[in-house]
Amino acid sequence: MQLPEEFKERMQKIIVDYDDFLKSLEEENEKAICVNTHKVSVADFEKLAPFPIQKIPDCANGFYLHNDCKIGRHPYHHAGLFYSQDPGAQATINTIEIKENMRVLDLCAAPGGKSIQVAQQLTKGFLVANEINKKRAQILYSNIERMGLSNVMITSSSAKDLSEVYQGYFDLVIVDAPCSGEGMFRKDEEAISQWSVENVKHCCQRQKEILHYAASMVKTNGHLLYSTCTYEKEENEDMVEWFCKNYHYTLEPIKELGLPGLSGKECRRFYPHKYKGEGQFVAYLKNDNKIEEKVQPRTEKRANSKVLDEFLTHLSKPHTLYVKNQKVFEMVDPSGTHVVSSGVQFGEIKGNYFLPNHYLFSAYGKEFDHQLSLPLHDPRIEAYLRGEEIEADIQDGYGVLLVDGYVLGGFKATKGKLKNHYPKGLRNL
Repeated sequence: MQLPEEFKERMQKIIVDYDDFLKSLEEENEKAICVNTHKVSVADFEKLAPFPIQKIPDCANGFYLHNDCKIGRHPYHHAGLFYSQDPGAQATINTIEIKENMRVLDLCAAPGGKSIQVAQQLTKGFLVANEINKKRAQILYSNIERMGLSNVMITSSSAKDLSEVYQGYFDLVIVDAPCSGEGMFRKDEEAISQWSVENVKHCCQRQKEILHYAASMVKTNGHLLYSTCTYEKEENEDMVEWFCKNYHYTLEPIKELGLPGLSGKECRRFYPHKYKGEGQFVAYLKNDNKIEEKVQPRTEKRANSKVLDEFLTHLSKPHTLYVKNQKVFEMVDPSGTHVVSSGVQFGEIKGNYFLPNHYLFSAYGKEFDHQLSLPLHDPRIEAYLRGEEIEADIQDGYGVLLVDGYVLGGFKATKGKLKNHYPKGLRNL
């Protein structure tokens, strides 16, 4: 690995056992998964895991994988039983306690690993997962959708726009800040080519701008979790010091995973030669300001459609739904933000019929009256994931296909033939 000389000079001043660190960058990056406890318990997953796994210490639902594991095309992956996430990235959320009734904002959320970690624990709360980049926001949506999480609103807005909607509203704001990406060097060669001292300075300016707006969205005595995947002191400890001084926040202790930060153990650092995974920095900050909670009025328009009502007869439970631009959601979205999905996106009203969305099948598949559960090795499972029509003796109407009892996706049955409703972009082609 050809590293920039300036980077090596800077790291020698920061990392005590620098030679060991340098050797670790030549090793293959660690692969890992998190179990989606919204759909399957850790104990059950350990019994059915189709590949060798090893528990990650201090992580309730994280497992190391052998580096040669191919998991993206597996039916259990399609069913949302687990998701790929680097061990270091998992550690960020594991350093703090997530309470079940929290209001949480993940401000820079794509591709969604930290959002998924948090949302699973919010059994009585909810999460706003935001990604300003529209393409990355769609990746975020796809991952949240596959997990079947019903308590997540996905937005694609700037920190400034969100701060104008939410003031003093969140118990926790997560800022996994855009950074110089040094912790990703052995995982992403492009990060090496893009590194420069000038880029570090540029990242610092972006981080300060994001933190400026994030500060106003945290409630009094609420918290801000700041993380990066860089080793730079300017982007980490110095940034935390600047933020606390200028915005009246206090640095608080977190679980002692990884190593202490350069300025004390309140911050945590993760190096690849000390912790299986890529580089991370984490700090936990409390808002000491007296701030009044203020949220813009919400736009509410209840869904009122005969074709929608007819479709909902396929489900065993009632749902209160809202319509925006003919798309049907389960949560109300605040005005002033670009909303990708307000909770579960049920589908879209198209004139005289209702087109269901995969998110609905993923989140509420077990509520459908018509269910077809097939074992993992039934050839119809792979055929379905390729987008093909399959056959089964099942009553006409909308229903869901399950693999070993876990929902894969939807279909519409007609005379023993199941029209495939699995999204084209997710299929095994």
